[in-house]
Amino acid sequence: MDAPWLQACKRLAVGQTARFRCCGRTPAAVLYNKPDAWQLWCHRCKTSLSERKQYVSLVQPEVLPRVLPAPAKLLQISQTSAELQAQLYGFLMSKGIWPEMVGEAYYSPEHKRLVLKTGNGILLGRALHDYQSPKWVIYGNCDATGHGAYAPRFKS
Repeated sequence: MDAPWLQACKRLAVGQTARFRCCGRTPAAVLYNKPDAWQLWCHRCKTSLSERKQYVSLVQPEVLPRVLPAPAKLLQISQTSAELQAQLYGFLMSKGIWPEMVGEAYYSPEHKRLVLKTGNGILLGRALHDYQSPKWVIYGNCDATGHGAYAPRFKS
């Protein structure tokens, strides 16, 4: 049976913290759910407890190059499911962009990115999640140095 602090700590999401009552009448301790351990630190009695997690495999996020070939399949936002439309429009609104402000906006199921078409025909892909890197990618062709004219393969 786990200690009460450890039970409360296991209920937290990874990376989250919470206050906990260790000693006294008020919650003076802080619980931490770190990727590799559960920890408690009490500011009142200076108690430090830690329990290492077993079977943890830390995964490095996939990092894409900044210039990619144009995705084979692009969907207009209106062609996606209602849940995905709500997520995409909510993402745009969270950045202060009204859907009417965006000209041509697409979704790439292959890269799971919002794809915007600029005025000069360049396609820009925007990450929707924190674990995606880099935040912005250019879809098109370029030379080996990463420079040159971008010629997207997407025709509308």
